[in-house]
Amino acid sequence: MMADHLTDARSRGEVASALYAAESEIYQRFGYGLAARQLDVRIPRGATLRDVPDSEALRVRIEKASLKRHGAMVAEVQSRLTRPGTMTLEHPRALTARFADPSSEWEGGGERLRMLTVEDADGAPVAYAMFRRKGAWSAEGIPEGVLSTKECAALSPAATHRMWSVLLDIDLMGTVEAMPLATDDPVLWLLTDPRSARPRLRDNLWLRIVDVPAALTAREYLCPVDAVIEVTDPLFPDNAGPWRVTSRAGEGHVESAPGAQPDIVISVQELSAAYLGGVSLTALAAAGLVEERRPGAVRALAAAFESTSAPVSNLFF
Repeated sequence: MMADHLTDARSRGEVASALYAAESEIYQRFGYGLAARQLDVRIPRGATLRDVPDSEALRVRIEKASLKRHGAMVAEVQSRLTRPGTMTLEHPRALTARFADPSSEWEGGGERLRMLTVEDADGAPVAYAMFRRKGAWSAEGIPEGVLSTKECAALSPAATHRMWSVLLDIDLMGTVEAMPLATDDPVLWLLTDPRSARPRLRDNLWLRIVDVPAALTAREYLCPVDAVIEVTDPLFPDNAGPWRVTSRAGEGHVESAPGAQPDIVISVQELSAAYLGGVSLTALAAAGLVEERRPGAVRALAAAFESTSAPVSNLFF
């Protein structure tokens, strides 16, 4: 089944397959690498944030989440995000699925999904958060409700601050459960008391490259590199190479290098894990998962692969 899926993806011209894993061991058998991690964070209500200019000038609305009312807004904000791993919601069915709210998700004291929208002075959306609340009280009658985010996105520091300042001050709540957040999410730096956030690290995206030269050509590179890599891939032997990878002005170029001695030997699983820039090739090499044939080659390619922001998918699919 997985071989058929990956072959079909390749035939459609897709360079990689990405998924959330129900069990992490399963998909490693088929070459998937852990390409992005997420933080699930519990923040107490009333946690204070550092000031961000122009945040208070932004307007906020909270309504029942509705595909008809909010679908276009979500698609607009999502399409403008640049973090690696971001889903763009290009297919209408993907957008429709974001607003699915079956009773199994909210029964037992919870509520249907709410939408928080942040707008600028012109009414243009600059952030949103989809969330639900569940009420609870202590034996002393103190509100201990939990607000859980399903997804959130913001386009500027001011929008990020405004969104979280509201989420952290909803009546009758005691805790905000924020997920899925990137490991360098701005809210972690905005908290005046970072110890108040109780994070749990989880796997986010598992990724599997299906077309090595196309995938390495499609991604950006942080700095120039010139390296020959040899890939092991039991499912697609033509991914093996050796491939010469070069980059200039952030753009990559990949060409077949028959007969060239590889600088790096790497499995498709490890190459896939490093693809979004959130997993360092040097870390994989230190774990014995990447073989360096030319001294310094791993470090040079790792620097080129690095991302300036941690990858994450802010949508569960």
